[in-house]
Amino acid sequence: VKDAELTIISVKPQNLEALSTHFEPPSSPCGGGLFLSIVAGVPLADLRRYFHSNHIIRSMPNTPAMVLEGITVWIATKETPTEMKDKAKLLLNSFGDQIEVFEGHYIDMPVRARQ
Repeated sequence: VKDAELTIISVKPQNLEALSTHFEPPSSPCGGGLFLSIVAGVPLADLRRYFHSNHIIRSMPNTPAMVLEGITVWIATKETPTEMKDKAKLLLNSFGDQIEVFEGHYIDMPVRARQ
């Protein structure tokens, strides 16, 4: 994935640090490709540290994404260029709706059952 335009990270949180040891810092001064994380509970600051990148999107799709009816909430680092965010939106829209948020705690909010 050294020169990949997009790298999707989808592992169990306890395996993230071990996975990150196989990545080198981006060679370009602008930060390399986009990392799209689907790792539960890992904030942007940790993802930035693990993958040595400023271009990171943290996302959390819900189960109905398996039948193309999902909602994915996501947040990007401030340094992520608009064109990278647009590509991520296109990908996330392919299995349902997507909603960009600007504060990480919205991704970690518990879901409450409707009565």
